[in-house]
Amino acid sequence: MSASVMLVGKILGRALGLLGLALIIRSMEPGVFGHVALAYAVARATGQMARCGLPNGVTRLFSATADGGDDDEAPDVNITDRTAPSDIVRAGILLTFCTGLIGALAVYGFSRQIAGLMSDPELVSLLPVLSLVVILRAFWGSLDGTLRATGESFKTVLARDILPKVGALVVFFVASMELSPVWAAMLYWIAIPAVGTVITAAFVYPIVVDFDGVSDAIDASVVRKLWSYSWPLAMGSVVFLLLANLDVLMLGYLSDSVNVGLYRSVQPLQQISIFVMSSFTFLFLPIATRLFENDQLEELQSLYTVSTKWITAATLPLVLVFGLFPAEVIAALLKPSYTPAAPALTLLVFGIFGRALVGLNGDVVQAMNRPKIELYAAVPGFLANGLLNFLLIPRYGIVGAAFATVVGYAVYNAIELGEIYRSTGIHPFSGRLFRQLVPTAAFGLACRWLIEPTGLPLLIAIGGCFVVVQLLSMVFTRSLDSADIELLRQVESSTGLELAPVRTFLNQYVV
Repeated sequence: MSASVMLVGKILGRALGLLGLALIIRSMEPGVFGHVALAYAVARATGQMARCGLPNGVTRLFSATADGGDDDEAPDVNITDRTAPSDIVRAGILLTFCTGLIGALAVYGFSRQIAGLMSDPELVSLLPVLSLVVILRAFWGSLDGTLRATGESFKTVLARDILPKVGALVVFFVASMELSPVWAAMLYWIAIPAVGTVITAAFVYPIVVDFDGVSDAIDASVVRKLWSYSWPLAMGSVVFLLLANLDVLMLGYLSDSVNVGLYRSVQPLQQISIFVMSSFTFLFLPIATRLFENDQLEELQSLYTVSTKWITAATLPLVLVFGLFPAEVIAALLKPSYTPAAPALTLLVFGIFGRALVGLNGDVVQAMNRPKIELYAAVPGFLANGLLNFLLIPRYGIVGAAFATVVGYAVYNAIELGEIYRSTGIHPFSGRLFRQLVPTAAFGLACRWLIEPTGLPLLIAIGGCFVVVQLLSMVFTRSLDSADIELLRQVESSTGLELAPVRTFLNQYVV
C-alpha cells in the first residue's frame, strides 16, 4: 500500500500548501505581497541549493549500508559493511548544517546587496528573518533523505507532506491575531521546514538506533564519501530550481513589487495543469522501471501512452476552469485585487498543460536510468526561459514572464521526448489521446462564451459539467481499449487497491 499512501499524502500536501498560500495572499495587497514573496523566493531557492544533492545522497547510501552491501547505483563510493547507517545520517546532518549555515549567512550578510540588485529596499528587513528558511530547509533535507531510505511511506508523507503544512497553518492563524500579515506570512514559511525538521528527526532517531545504535564520533571518511557522491547530483537540481523560480527573481530585477505579487499569486495555480501527472509518479515509476529492465518496450510504450491519455483526461476539466475563467477563479480563491493577473494565469495554465500532454517523460527517463538526460534538457529550457524573461518582462510584464515559462518548459520537454524516442523508440502520443479532448474543449469554449460565473459554487458546478462531458467524450470517441484495463491491473498490483468494479464498468465500453 506504500504507493497509494504516497499518492494520497502528496495530494493532501499540495492541497494544504495551496490553502496556506491562498490565506497569505488574501491577507495583503499585491504590492505588499510582492515584497515578501520575492524575499521568500530568494531564501527558498538558496535553501534548496544549500542541500547540495545531499538528501538524495543520504537516501542512496543509507539504503546501501542498511542492506549490508554496495549500492549498484553508486559503485564509486565504496560504501562497505564497516559503514553503519547512523554514520551516513550523522555525516548528512553535519554537511547540510554547514552548507545551510553558509547559505543562511550569505542571505543575511548580503541582504542589502540583494535588495539593491532587485531594486526593492524592503528586502533589507525581510531577508535576515527568512534566512532561517535556508538552514532549516537544508537541515531538513538530510533527515528526509534518511526517512525515505527506510521505506516508511506513512511516516514519510506525515513528516514531509502533511504535518509541516498543518503546523505552519496553525502558526499562521496564531500569528495573524497578534502580528502584521507580513510577519504572519514569514513565520508560516519558517514553520514549514522547522516543523518538518522536528517531526522527521523524531521519526528517524529510533530507526537509526534500531540499526546500530548511535556513537559520539563522526567518521571523516564517511563525510568525504557522502560529499563526493552527492555534490554532482546538485548540478541538475540547481538548474531545475532556477527554471522554477527564475520568473519571480527576474520580475523582481526588471519590474516592481506589484508585478511580483500578481505573478507569484497565480504561479502556484499553474500546478493545476500537472497536479494529476505529478501525483501519479509513485504509481508509474516502479511499473515503468520493471518493464524497461525486463526489456519489455512494447509494454512500456502501452503504459506510457495509456497513462498519458488518462492524465490528460483527468486534467483537462481543471485546466478549462482555470484557463477560461481566470478572473473569476482569482476572485473566488484569492481576492479581486489580484485579477489583473488573469491573462498570465490563462497563459500559464494552458501552456503548462503541454507538460501533461507529454505524460510522465521524466519518470521514463528515470526508469531508463539516464538521469543526465533531464539535466541536458533542463539547461536549454532554462536558457530559453531566461532570455525570454529578459526580453519580454520590460515590455509585457507578467504576461511576458508567463510566456517565457511556457517556452522554457516546452524546450525542456521537447528535448527529453526526443532523447526518449531516440533511445527506445517509445512516445506518449496516440489518436485516442487527442480525439477524446476535442469535445470537452469545444464544450468549454461554448461555456466561456455563454456564461459569466460569479462565486466558487458556480465554478465548481461548471467543473463538474466538464468532468461529465470528458467521461462521455472518452466513450463516444471510442478512446477506451484493452490497454486501459491492463493499466488498472498494474495499478492494483502496485497499490493493493481493489479496482475490479472499475474494470468491470470500463469493459462495457472497450473497443
